[in-house]
Amino acid sequence: MFNGSVLKAISIFLPNTLVLLIFSGIIIFLLGIFLGFISSKHKRFGDLIRIISFFFYSSPSFIIAIFVIIILGVYLGLPYVGSINPILLINANWYSNGVSYPTHILLFDALIHGDFPVAYNAFLHLILPSLSLILSFFAGLLIVMNYSVNESSQKGFYKFLFLREIPNRRRDYHLVKNAVTQPVNFFAYLIASLLSGDVIVETLFSYPGMGLLLVQSLQSSQYIALLDLSLIYSLIFIIVSFILDLIYVEIDPRAEI
Repeated sequence: MFNGSVLKAISIFLPNTLVLLIFSGIIIFLLGIFLGFISSKHKRFGDLIRIISFFFYSSPSFIIAIFVIIILGVYLGLPYVGSINPILLINANWYSNGVSYPTHILLFDALIHGDFPVAYNAFLHLILPSLSLILSFFAGLLIVMNYSVNESSQKGFYKFLFLREIPNRRRDYHLVKNAVTQPVNFFAYLIASLLSGDVIVETLFSYPGMGLLLVQSLQSSQYIALLDLSLIYSLIFIIVSFILDLIYVEIDPRAEI
């Protein structure tokens, strides 16, 4: 349990949560778009992808995280507790009282100080929490992208490209560009689920982020900290949603903010 002011706790734990969310969010978006497009273009392979995606879509995030821990952590030996092996930090003068400096993100701080074994170990500790979030939330985006591609392929512009005998790659480019608007819009709503999943994943993996701090504050009845942390999560959601709105306008000029 962290002992100190709420502001100091946020400055220490927030960077770790942002790294986890950004890393997972980017992969969720790219994986959902790619597999959603592939599943709509190749029927047999697409059926398999959809079956797998519906399985993950219907599974609670904590169940997925537990299976990730058992299969990849226990049996395959990937680290699944905390954010670093503490033995590696014995002689690190940039690490003190459980906090790394200057960014408070172990992976980045280790790279800044040229401590590559620590950076590699910190990256390994990031894999399983990120994978749990990815498996929990990519399926929804995949399903939306699959539907959007199928819908866009029936529109007049795509049939016109066929009539003009436009090469396949250019047709696919215009198809994806038109179809990606719905997944981008859906991804804004997915952020809320990703934030709630982050709390579960950080708690199960003892990952030192805002989610773990939120649970610890709840267990110790620190209600002021709970209010502040809830405010931070709300601000993250608002900022990300605003950025996605700007991206949506760039993708689809017909939209207005």
